[in-house]
Parts: sequence; structure tokens; C-alpha cells
Amino acid sequence: MPCPLGASRLDRPERSLSASRNIMLSKSDLFVLFDALLETHALEYEFQPIADIGRASVLGYEALMRGPLGSALRSPDDLLSVAKSAGRMADLEREACLGAISAFGRVGVPGKLFLNLSGSMIEHFARDNGRQMLDCAQQAGLSPGRLVLELTEHERVEDVEGLQVAMKTLAALGVTLALDDFGDGRSSLRLWVQLKPQIVKLDKYFVRGLQGDSRKIEVIRSVLRLAEVLATPLVAEGIEDAAELAVLRNLGCHYAQGYCIGRPTAAPTAVLPDAVVNVLTSGKILVLPRRAPAAHRATRGGLVVAPQH
Repeated sequence: MPCPLGASRLDRPERSLSASRNIMLSKSDLFVLFDALLETHALEYEFQPIADIGRASVLGYEALMRGPLGSALRSPDDLLSVAKSAGRMADLEREACLGAISAFGRVGVPGKLFLNLSGSMIEHFARDNGRQMLDCAQQAGLSPGRLVLELTEHERVEDVEGLQVAMKTLAALGVTLALDDFGDGRSSLRLWVQLKPQIVKLDKYFVRGLQGDSRKIEVIRSVLRLAEVLATPLVAEGIEDAAELAVLRNLGCHYAQGYCIGRPTAAPTAVLPDAVVNVLTSGKILVLPRRAPAAHRATRGGLVVAPQH
């Protein structure tokens, strides 16, 4: 998920509309519009639920930012593009984080709030011992223990030691660290070990269609074993249908997120839909696809030799 407060596929219809509007606006016009959005705190937020599989309840919600409805910068992609061109990514990220905390407080639902942040922004919030973030949370009626900072853009984490110090500072105040998009080909495993996050989110690639893919099932089993060794619960992202959710339940996954659980909305509910609860509380065991037989391997001088075809 791109930071800050990453977009979801819900944005795709809006993307084409806002892009067509932006063709008519100059870069300077977009910069002026962007500046006004930040100065007037006009960003809007939606929240997608994350389910606790074992308890069949809501663990929390991930915040997703939007521009105002009808704006040329409605799409998160457009907001990020303009922010990058203007050299104001940090300003957007900070405003989105604090704005999401305030908006979540107004919604009034229980549970944790997941906030997508880059490593540099986590370090920024730690420099004043978390005071700016925690003051905002206090005003919103949220305790520090309800805040979960999702580390995004792993490949840009250059100062791991600095990030470790920042997270130690924030963790002492009760804030939780999550590692986003584990398994997407970046340095997630190294960061998992180094940063010791309290939650890890599994990339949606491994979830899509896993009920018919023995390889994905084995990968998730392996990641769950790793999660047990490292004492880190796992969130499976991108769940789109009941079959995927049922397999994850059977495998012993801890948490779940995706359209099957609930779509992003400005007014989330505090309970899961009945259909989701029924899947999570069902005792039915799915028949999983058989593991593909291992290819015959011969050894030569202690080395594995691939079979000839």
C-alpha cells in the first residue's frame, strides 16, 4: 500500500474521473489546489475493517485518505503525484496521519486505528517523544494503545537503527508497529527480524485464489510458522471471497482484511457482517488442494541435480 494512508482498489473509478479533470489544470493550478487542501484540512478519510479471525470480531480499521468529493485531487494517486512533484510528501503524510486520527475519533467506533507511514515520518513523530501525535490522539479520545503505525515503502528504509530508536520511543508510549505487505519482494524479512513489529501484514498476492493453489497455501503455512517463532500475529490482506477467508481460518491465520470483510467507508460499524461471522465461526473444514509432488531430484557429488527434460 502506498503511503501516506494508502489507496485501495475502491479508488479506481475515481482515478479516471479525476485524471480527466487534471488534464484541464496546469501544474501550478494543481499545486495551489493541493496547498489549499492541506491548509484547510480538507482531506477526507475512509476506514476499512480488520477482523480478528479467532474471536469473529473487529480488531480495528485501516485509514485511507481521499481528496474532497468532486475535487480534481479526489484520488489518492493524484494527491501523491502532486505532493511528490511539489516536494511536499512529508507535509501530506503528516497531515493525513493527524487528520485520520481526528476523523477516527469522530466516528466513535472501538478498536485500533492502522496508519500507513514511511520510516522517515515515524522518525519525525518520535523526535518530540510522540507529543504531536499523542496530543492529536488525546483530543480525538484515542489512547496511544489504539494506534498502529504500518511501515510502508520498505525499500526506502535506509536508517534501520534510527527507525529502531524511533519505534522504541513510541512503543514505550503504547503505540504499536506493523510491517505492511510482507512477501512483496522487498526487504520485509530482514526488517521483520530487525524491527520486531507487533503485527505483520501479508501481501495480498498470497491470498488471492489460495483455495485452489497448493503453493500459496504452503507459503502461508510457512509464514504462520515464522510468525509463531517470532511471536508476531499475521494479518492476511486482500481477501475477496468467503472461500479465501475459510481457508485462512483453517490454517490458523490471526487477522483478516479485504472486501470480503468490509469495504472502506467513512462510517464504519463496530461489528462484522453476519456472513463474515458465519464463516469465521463455522466448524466446516474445507478440502484443500493436494500438495504438488516434489520433482525427482538426483544428487551428484553432494549437489542437487535438476531432472532432465
